[in-house]
Amino acid sequence: MGRLMKRFALTVPFENLDVIHDTTWHLDENSLFRKIVENDRGGMCYELNPLFFYILKGMGFRGQMIAATIDGNDTTMQNTHIASVVFHHDEPYLIDVGFGMNLPLQPLPLTGEWVHSITGNYRVVKTDICGTYRFEKHKNGTLKMSYTFTLAAIDETAMNEARDAVHTSAASPFNKAYLMSKLTDQGHMTLTETSYTTVIDGEKHKKDIDQETFRKLSQQKFSLHFEG
Repeated sequence: MGRLMKRFALTVPFENLDVIHDTTWHLDENSLFRKIVENDRGGMCYELNPLFFYILKGMGFRGQMIAATIDGNDTTMQNTHIASVVFHHDEPYLIDVGFGMNLPLQPLPLTGEWVHSITGNYRVVKTDICGTYRFEKHKNGTLKMSYTFTLAAIDETAMNEARDAVHTSAASPFNKAYLMSKLTDQGHMTLTETSYTTVIDGEKHKKDIDQETFRKLSQQKFSLHFEG
């Protein structure tokens, strides 16, 4: 499973082109396959994680999609992070291949056990609220990112509602400017309209760019094209 998660992250970028362009359609297994696989695109968490879940389901894994709330988010952005939980020997594991560059690249047990990846150290712990868990990313001993979730199964309606909130909420961090990121063999890379950042063997390199360079890099590094 870990190899499959890493291959997915190396191949499919996290990107918000459809959010910025306000392009929407009904999200389901067929439309996600068409966009990401047939059209060689990336997507947001509510696209990447469901597609990966459908792949796992087709391989015979048992589980469900779940909704999470990123800690610190506005109330309009509650339950807008979509991930999945699968069961192995009846034990649940969190699967997340769609959280930007916050990628464990392995299934996360819900026992507090640490999982280490090239992007950081991860665990899932129980909270003080019954039935609620917290995903945590730590780096250099510091908590960098977290979200809370339950094991309640969601359907495609919740996926589409999450998409709508990300597109329309004033509190959404993804509807203001282009953002692309993807795992690399030595780290990861992130592209915005004003900067290109790479992390190679733990060293961060960031450079300012202009619009022409942004368009060139979006095509060269992320296989994403702009009209005009």
